[in-house]
Amino acid sequence: MGEQHHIEGNIQEKYSLDDQTKKYILGFIGGGLLLVIIGIVLAMVGGHDAGHGHGEHHGGLHTAVWLRQLFSNLLINTYFFAGIAILAVFFLAVKTVSNAGWYVVIKRVPEAISEYLPVGLILLGIVLLGGLFSHSLYLWSDEEALKADHHYHVIKEKLGYLNTGFFVGRMLLIFILWIVFQRMFMKHSIEQDNPATVMSSFNASFKTGAIFLFVFAITMSMAAWDWFMSIVPAWFSTMFGVYIFASSWVSFLAMATLIVLYLKRKGYMGYVNENHIHDLGKFVFAFSIFWTYIWFCEYLLIWYANIPEETFYFYNILHSPLYSTIFVGKFLINFILPFFVLMTRDAKRNMKTLAIVCSCVLFGHWLDLYIAVFPGTLTHEGIFGPMEIGMFLMFFGIFGYFVLNKLGQRNLVPEHHPYLEESLHHHVF
Repeated sequence: MGEQHHIEGNIQEKYSLDDQTKKYILGFIGGGLLLVIIGIVLAMVGGHDAGHGHGEHHGGLHTAVWLRQLFSNLLINTYFFAGIAILAVFFLAVKTVSNAGWYVVIKRVPEAISEYLPVGLILLGIVLLGGLFSHSLYLWSDEEALKADHHYHVIKEKLGYLNTGFFVGRMLLIFILWIVFQRMFMKHSIEQDNPATVMSSFNASFKTGAIFLFVFAITMSMAAWDWFMSIVPAWFSTMFGVYIFASSWVSFLAMATLIVLYLKRKGYMGYVNENHIHDLGKFVFAFSIFWTYIWFCEYLLIWYANIPEETFYFYNILHSPLYSTIFVGKFLINFILPFFVLMTRDAKRNMKTLAIVCSCVLFGHWLDLYIAVFPGTLTHEGIFGPMEIGMFLMFFGIFGYFVLNKLGQRNLVPEHHPYLEESLHHHVF
């Protein structure tokens, strides 16, 4: 294994979830659940009657406002963390196919994040089906509300695609494909822990990664169209699939970086040097710019074309005090903050600075999903209160507990990986 004695840290170490972290996680889950209950009660007591105010361009979903608010929050949070998990699989596929070596010492982190995927998709599936059959998320699923919509003449042409049976079928296909590839990557990883099978499994992972990237490009776009864009079925955007991908991708990079920094702070991963941290910072910096590019392009194309079926989407957002504030706020958090703070080399290597930026960016992209959901399901009745904050904290705690427990089941370093030596001596000039 070359000159491992020059490397700080024990490459055979295992992570153990400590009591202090458990208390924090349980605090997030318990506090979040309490806020959700308070939010539901407040929404039921102070909410509006069902069927009112689905906006200027909609007849209105015929379900109670509090129920739409609840399912909207559930959709945002179940997808947000499941999206981070599937982008962890994407990260592993890209690094495998590109023959990257620098990431090997942190490889267990995206693997542990990807392990949340089956659980996350089950929760997401329950929410999608519940929102579909209760008519709380998708206007096209409510025949009475659909016929009252001002854009019914446009939407009815899309009902060959937007119908319950086809929607559920596509959902199940996406779930199955994502889980199958995630399990295949984990199978390869486990086999690489055995010196006798490490090279054969390592070579097989290239094929798995290449096939997955092709499948992912199609299924990720379908997921964005079905689960988010169809909330406002009259609206469409050719940029939307890559937009949702970009948001989830930056969310994953921020989450993975935070977990690495957390492990470093707890005394683990001594072999992860400032060059690895620098690379993680560069990823967050660069893809925050990429997200902004897609965000601006989507807005610019719709503004320039000035087609009524597109422009009302942004009109409703920009003419709401709440949504317009969040719309501008997410731009400041997701672009201005990481762009100016992480611009310098030293900032990308400063763990405290990077942790603050990644925490803000993670929340900023959660706000991004809020804007993708709430203006379509509640329009001017949208709210940002205890239910929204509590739901995020609760799912963040569930996700953190699951991922950290998975992280402790194997050594933190794949000690037989062919590129381990390169990763241990990684240096950025």
